[in-house]
Amino acid sequence: MRIVSLSVMSAMFWTGVAVAQPAVQSSPLDPGPVVPKGPAVEARERAITARLNTEVYVADRALAAYNARLAAEHRTDVEATLAANAAAEAGRHALTAAYVADRAADAARADNQALAYDRAMSRWRADVAACEAGDRSRCATVRPD
Repeated sequence: MRIVSLSVMSAMFWTGVAVAQPAVQSSPLDPGPVVPKGPAVEARERAITARLNTEVYVADRALAAYNARLAAEHRTDVEATLAANAAAEAGRHALTAAYVADRAADAARADNQALAYDRAMSRWRADVAACEAGDRSRCATVRPD
């Protein structure tokens, strides 16, 4: 494909005369003319291609090994994190159970103290009532100050 500059096309349009064009440079994407190759060139190109393919294969294997190592390290890290989380969760459950048991023990102590207080008050009220009714054996002794 021949590339013609805009100025050359404009000059051709207005004058109707073909204008000499500068030498056309090939595009960087244009491979250029196809030149037949001899057996020596083809053998050399096959050797270069084989070497490059080997380098790519080796690099791919190294990358696959590196990715496998990273995946294994990641799995190990995830498993360690999961184990640490499970241990922390078990610790939290143990602390919660201990707290609940401690609160239940406090509630039981408070109930026992309230029951003992109620019994003592009932005895005292019965003693006061009996004392006031005339049973002097149930009267409390008054200590002089």
